[in-house]
Amino acid sequence: ARSGERGRVAVGREVALTAREREVARLLRAGKSYRQIGLALSIAENTVRTYVQRIYSKLGIDNRYAVPRV
Repeated sequence: ARSGERGRVAVGREVALTAREREVARLLRAGKSYRQIGLALSIAENTVRTYVQRIYSKLGIDNRYAVPRV
């Protein structure tokens, strides 16, 4: 389901991830390292870390194994 903001998709009840966060989450769930995710998306490894922190915060999780399919 889409939320009111463009490019965001609701995950669960109130949580919305941006398109880029969904890309990072998909690769994270696939077992890719931060470096591999950065190379795949042409972003810096530290940027990947920032996205992962945002994803974890939004979803209320603390590890990659808890990332749902998005």
